[in-house]
Amino acid sequence: MNIEDIMPPDWQSWNYTLSNFDPTILAIYEEVNRLFPGTWVNVKDGKRANNWCGLRSPSCAIGAKNSAHRQGRALDLHHACLKALRDWATSTEGLQAGIMRVECSMATPTWLHVDTMPPNEAGWRDKTRPYIFRP
Repeated sequence: MNIEDIMPPDWQSWNYTLSNFDPTILAIYEEVNRLFPGTWVNVKDGKRANNWCGLRSPSCAIGAKNSAHRQGRALDLHHACLKALRDWATSTEGLQAGIMRVECSMATPTWLHVDTMPPNEAGWRDKTRPYIFRP
């Protein structure tokens, strides 16, 4: 696992380590990379392409103050075959891997947000798959 890929650009100034992440999201990332080689979060082909798709530090101005990203419980995944990755993540296999929520594809057409936050039980109708939410 490339730690730089899931860390914010200022991660060293905040002394962030892998311990800032939920262990389940780290396991999800490893499984995704095993099943879908070439998946990336912030670093593509050795160059930083994004800054805030993994852990978000206090200096990040986007997203909610208590978002899953700020808690180390979310990743925005990118892949050349995003549909296949999304199909897996929203399946029973995704739920078994630990994915609890997935942001709907209409809100994130060029990436896949997955997290380990508890779903909205009232809206979670099919508990054999992760909860799909709209921001």
